[in-house]
Amino acid sequence: GPKGRNMLRIAEECSAKVRLRGIGSGFLEGAKRMEANSPLQLYISCVDYESYIGAVQGVSALLNDLYKHYRRYKRSQNSEPPELRLKCEELRRDDHNFDLLMQKARRSPSQCERDRRFRLQERQSTLRRPGVDAGPDQVFSGEQEDV
Repeated sequence: GPKGRNMLRIAEECSAKVRLRGIGSGFLEGAKRMEANSPLQLYISCVDYESYIGAVQGVSALLNDLYKHYRRYKRSQNSEPPELRLKCEELRRDDHNFDLLMQKARRSPSQCERDRRFRLQERQSTLRRPGVDAGPDQVFSGEQEDV
């Protein structure tokens, strides 16, 4: 879409990073400020599996719709459109515990709610250390050291 609005919408809805790289992307890389000499690629990264699936589905729907309109346009020009297909490749990094994220995504709604309440309770139980000048981002656990 204009100025990447569709991708921005998907990124915001899914808390995802969506990056277009390669020939035709318009993204200039490195000191030479040139497009990467590789086929056009779209990268999606998310912090959890559910967001990732949502972003992939959103991008897939957007591209399939684009392909449909392109085929219609080519036929209106009395030209046979090339076959366009979406090709997805997933790169899973073991150091990101992707399997753990996938397990979390398969939890029941009641387990998700219990986990959410537990995290909220943990956040609420953190206290500021009395007598210490802590900035707004410095939160200490409830245990205090003897001074």
